Amino acid sequence: EDLFGRALELETELVGALAPLLSHELVSEVRAGLGVVAAVQIDPELVAGDPSLPDRVTASARDHGVLTRTLVGGGLQIYPPLVITRLELDELATGLRAALDSVAARV
Repeated sequence: EDLFGRALELETELVGALAPLLSHELVSEVRAGLGVVAAVQIDPELVAGDPSLPDRVTASARDHGVLTRTLVGGGLQIYPPLVITRLELDELATGLRAALDSVAARV
């Protein structure tokens, strides 16, 4: 099964899939690169002005087919399974962008 090797492959693929989210107006940082775990950080200044913002993005992500959870400080946890494909990672990133766009339209 080589799960360790697969985790190393996915680590790079996850970074590549999520990196374009950095250009979104609600996102201040994408933390990834240590295993198959990442976080998309909602801009802390925006969260200070509207503490419900990360939870609204999380709910919107679910509406767009992405399961995530809000972390303390306003990040969204991204923790895909080791069997995910690159195409599915791209779908995950597309769903997150759609969720961010949806919430940004109401900010």
